[in-house]
Amino acid sequence: MVVGFLITLKYAIGEVFKIRALATIPGVIAISIWLFSMLLLFLDRRLQPHLPDFLQAGWFWVAKDTAESVLSVVSGAAITTLGLVYSLVLIVFTLAAGNIGPRLLQRFTGDRVNQITAGLLGATFLVSLTVLHQTSETNVPVLSVNFSFLLAVLSVLQLIYFVQSVSRSVMIDEEVAEISRRLEDKLSQIVKSVEKQAGKTSRSLKEQDCFPLKSVENGYLTMVEQETLYALACEHDLEIQLLKKIGTFVLKDQQFITVTAARKLDDETRESIHEQIITCVYLTKSRSAVDDIEYAINVLIEIALRALSPGVNDTFTAISCIDRLTGALNSSVQCGLTEQSIVDEDGCVRVLIPGYTANSLIDAVFHPLRRSSSDNLLMLVTLADALSRLSEIAHPKLGDLLRAHGQLVYDSYASSNPLPEDLDHLKTRLDFVDIKQ
Repeated sequence: MVVGFLITLKYAIGEVFKIRALATIPGVIAISIWLFSMLLLFLDRRLQPHLPDFLQAGWFWVAKDTAESVLSVVSGAAITTLGLVYSLVLIVFTLAAGNIGPRLLQRFTGDRVNQITAGLLGATFLVSLTVLHQTSETNVPVLSVNFSFLLAVLSVLQLIYFVQSVSRSVMIDEEVAEISRRLEDKLSQIVKSVEKQAGKTSRSLKEQDCFPLKSVENGYLTMVEQETLYALACEHDLEIQLLKKIGTFVLKDQQFITVTAARKLDDETRESIHEQIITCVYLTKSRSAVDDIEYAINVLIEIALRALSPGVNDTFTAISCIDRLTGALNSSVQCGLTEQSIVDEDGCVRVLIPGYTANSLIDAVFHPLRRSSSDNLLMLVTLADALSRLSEIAHPKLGDLLRAHGQLVYDSYASSNPLPEDLDHLKTRLDFVDIKQ
């Protein structure tokens, strides 16, 4: 019962976070500013007779008719512009889904510029409408009217920035660069974590008790709270091993975690450990790029493959994806990334996570792109150059793998019956490989 409740709670929280993009965050911004305007209206009523002289004359003072006209214009313009903003966002979604890739929509909905613009325009409308409602012959809320005017000015400036941001969001090179930057940051974090553990001597736990944990629902394994799992393992003297890597689809009742204990555990302790582990492992209906390295790589590969399709035929976008992917792989290739394990101070392995090795990352990037470019010399030359760059900075143990990929690039083009001159040109770009013809 408790496990079921925790799963339901996690699912509910997850659903809230899914709608936060263009609903919750703009709503919070709008309501917060609107509530602040209520405070200003209260101060207007209390302080009206005691306002400083500069607020009762000049730029700050407004007559009733002027206040009503300004507030009516501002509230009408704000709600109209808010509709325009959402229309532009939907147009961007349509263009992105058709020209770049449908999986980028998740990133667009989380764009802070879109959220702030919608929230500010919504707040301007609510504040202006509320102040207009409170304006009368005997009460002209000077502070609130000026605050509404200030919101209108800020909304115009934000709208200008929003248009500039939207125009950049449909530039495919900008999106490729942003996705690869996030991928590079995540890989760098993993590399630092692995290097931190590399200096420790590790040993397996002496097994006294072992039990599996099964999934209670279908879903993608999208995130694992490693620090919480580590603390739990140290507290109960456990070794927690994930059997599936991040991004894997797990079936209900499928075993995906194994828990090994250094002592015999009673049923109550097992149940408690089960409940705590379940709260640290997130299964969702769809994949995301939060911790899923493979998903981010697949998004870039999808953009490249879509660009190489006959309907688009945009080789240079695919080339940009290759360049960015090799940049993202830089840190993992240099250190020869291995699978992730968290070891305690005594050298005992506490958490084992089947992550992404440098070998698997290189294979995931180069195999699909090579297979889709067997007769495209420009793409194959770019792949050869990418492999050459990686071979210059790669860990020695990755040399054979990179040379094998170079040989595959050569063989793929040779199988398409190219001109001898073109084949020789490709061979010169694979100077780090002893080509076997």
